[in-house]
Amino acid sequence: MKIKNYEGKSVFLTGGSEGIGLALAQAFAKEGAHVVLFSRSEDKLKKAVAATEKVKKNTAQRIGSYKLDVTNEASVKKVLGDAVREYGVPDVFVNNAGRSLPNYFEQISSSQMEEIMRVNLYGIWYILSAILPQMKAKGGYVVNTSSMSGFMGVFGYADYTASKFAVIGLTEVLRSEYLKHNITFSVLCPSDIDTPGFKEENKHKPPETMAATGNAKLMRPEAVARACLKGMKKGKFVIIPGGTPKIGYFIKRHWPGLLMSMFDGDIKKAQKKMAKGI
Repeated sequence: MKIKNYEGKSVFLTGGSEGIGLALAQAFAKEGAHVVLFSRSEDKLKKAVAATEKVKKNTAQRIGSYKLDVTNEASVKKVLGDAVREYGVPDVFVNNAGRSLPNYFEQISSSQMEEIMRVNLYGIWYILSAILPQMKAKGGYVVNTSSMSGFMGVFGYADYTASKFAVIGLTEVLRSEYLKHNITFSVLCPSDIDTPGFKEENKHKPPETMAATGNAKLMRPEAVARACLKGMKKGKFVIIPGGTPKIGYFIKRHWPGLLMSMFDGDIKKAQKKMAKGI
């Protein structure tokens, strides 16, 4: 199912209070969609709703929000049930809640790994387990946010990369299983984005991670949102915002050894500097 026109369509979006999620909410609202945001922070949700209200295309559009922790399966079922009763079954569901805390593998605790998996993977599983049975009757579109780390391992992101690889695999399976129900699936795979979450990540990155990724140009959330909607209108399975990340994806698919060699070179240079105390 391709959605060429979002006028009057309903969009549910997790992680919608800031960053990419807020940019997506505003992009859908500008095209005339009803938008319902889900996030753990009520204060941020109120600000996000107000910001989205300002850009909506017409006064008939409804912009709503619900406080939701996607890692709590019981809460997911209840809150989504409430949202569907108030706004109807969504035409589009965007799973955008996510978290990362980079570190060396041996310094990532099992509790951190489990938390990352709960947010990035289990959260999507809980959401889709609750909403897909309801979307089958009329069809729709699901976007699961993965990452460039969903198809290439990045130094310092062992738990995050594992979760994002899993998101792509899960989405591939669901794409096949729900094809007969006219539900289209995409994975959004952004690179480094200028968001509050990214600024927090930078406080924890090992030097080798900064060396391997630090020269990448940050994208604005609004550019990611535009690329996402453009990709959805074409029904693309993998949506990669930005020219440089697209090149990286192409190299990874066709010459994976070359990409690894490029990363390895940057990491070795960083480690030599660290050894010299530079």
